[in-house]
Parts: sequence; structure tokens; C-alpha cells
Amino acid sequence: MEIERHVLNQREQNKMKRACFILAAVAAYAIGAEGTLRLDEVEVSMHMVLPVESEGRYYITGTTDLANVWEGKTDGFHVYSSRDLETWDRKLAWAPPPGSEWNSRAWGAIILPLKDKYIMMGAVYSSQRKKHGILTMEAYKPGGPYKLRSEEPLMEGIDPQVVYGKDGTPWLVTGGRDAIMAAPLSDDLLHTLAEPDTILHASQVPGAEPAADGGWFHDAPVFHRLRNGELVMLFSANFIFPDGIAFATFKLKSKTGELSGPWIPEGVFLPRQHGASFWRRFDGELMLTVKPAGVSIERGHPEFILLKETRDDVFLHPDKSTEVPNSATE
Repeated sequence: MEIERHVLNQREQNKMKRACFILAAVAAYAIGAEGTLRLDEVEVSMHMVLPVESEGRYYITGTTDLANVWEGKTDGFHVYSSRDLETWDRKLAWAPPPGSEWNSRAWGAIILPLKDKYIMMGAVYSSQRKKHGILTMEAYKPGGPYKLRSEEPLMEGIDPQVVYGKDGTPWLVTGGRDAIMAAPLSDDLLHTLAEPDTILHASQVPGAEPAADGGWFHDAPVFHRLRNGELVMLFSANFIFPDGIAFATFKLKSKTGELSGPWIPEGVFLPRQHGASFWRRFDGELMLTVKPAGVSIERGHPEFILLKETRDDVFLHPDKSTEVPNSATE
């Protein structure tokens, strides 16, 4: 009997070891497993690109859990990385902690370098508060894993962007319903220093149209500071085309170089494309990442567009405006 009991115990221990091994393997795959994907297999909406020159790699994140973009529990935020802008690795960089109220509709993550860390910000929905809040996470590597810095959101809103003022103050800008909001941040990007203020209403932009239900919904804007100190804003909203309403990307400019504006509309910058973000290739070329035309928010891959910049403006490159660069150095 003693021998049988020992054998049974040994079998149970072996089962437990196998179960632990399987769980560890699954966790490793979820958090850090890498697999090569083509650019057209990178499924991200509201994407941003972070070049990390010390690694020779580009990182993409944004709205990455497209299967649960509107409902259901979210996986969190994935990060894709590449050396050549052609083949990409994917890993889960942040998942909601067990028991967290912020556990669905994870939208529009961004990654920012901050001293010896990387800060991720993303809009995550709370079923308790019935709203999206901008959460901050931190990691020591751009690909994560990221740890939640606080259960309290920086502010309400979606699709966060961080813009530095002319005096060096970081500002958090969010999109959503009509109003584009901004609030100053502490240097560690952990707290807002004042209540959010409205810098622009989408309804004020000529050509921008409300949604079918009469309400306003738009992507958060992205910004690029020109050499002369002025600030360019791109943001997406509905636009009436001959064949119906679709998203378009509008361009505005603040000649004061301040978020407070005034913002001067300069028309449609990109028809039928949205979710833009500015970034630079390692060769110094200014780029724009957008969602391809006609692709829903639940699907699609990033499209890279080469830009041309002067001291006082930025515009589509006359020769390669629709070209998708195939390498980091071409």
C-alpha cells in the first residue's frame, strides 16, 4: 500500500510538473514569443512607430486586440518590431492585471522613451466607470513587458498623444467626441498638472462631418514641429466624398507653435486614410504611418508614406507620396 501511495503521489507530481510546463510555455508565447510576419500581416489600428536606433529596430503598437475592439475582455496591447520594415515580430507587451477594472476596449497605445525606461500610454475601458481612461505603464525595454504604474487614469479620452510645448512641458492630448482635449503632464508623465482644456472642436474644421447618428467621433490628432517652431496637426474625421462618407485626414497649423493655437485649417491632407502618426527612419527621412483606405478599424495593416519637409511646412513627397518603403535605409 505504501508503494502504491508513493507511485500515485509521484504520478500526481509529474502531472503537476507537466501542467506547470504547459502553462509556462503558454505564458512565454503570450508575453514574449516571436514569429516572423509580413507587414500586411501586422494587424494594428491607430498605430504609432517608435524607432530605437540603439537596437536598430522599429516598434509598432496601437490598437492591437482587434478581435475585441468593441466588446469583450481585452488581451491588452501587443508590440511589433522589425529591423527592415518588412518582416515583424509580435509579442504581448501589456495585459490587464487580474481583477483590474480596466479590462476591455484597449485602444491607441503609444510608447515614449523616458530616461532609462519606456512609457506606454493607452486608452482602456472600465466597465465600472463606463468610460475610457488613459493608463500609463512602464518597462525597461520598448517591447515590454510593461507594468501598470497606477490604477487611476491620467484623464478620460481615447487615442493618447504626448506633445512637448516650446518650453519643454509635456502635454497629453486625447480625441473622442468633437472636443480635442489637452492637459499638461509632470516630467515623469505620471500626473496631469491641471484640468484638461479644449484646444479644438472637430466641428470647427471646414469639411469635417458628423457620424451617421449625428454625433462627432474622430481620431486623436498627431503633431509635428516644423523647423520654424510652428506646429502641424493631423487628425481624422468624416468627410463627404462623391460616393459617400468616409474618414479623411485633415491638416491644421498653429503658427504660434502652441497647442492653444489658434489652429488654421489647411484642408484634407489624406483622403480616405486615417490613424496617422509621424516618425523618422534611421536615414532621417520623415514618414507617416496610416491605415490603408477602405479598411475597417477591425482589420488592416500599417501603410508607410514618405513625406517632404521644409523649414515652414510638411507635405506628401512629390515622387514617393504613396510608396511603401521596403527597408529602413532605402
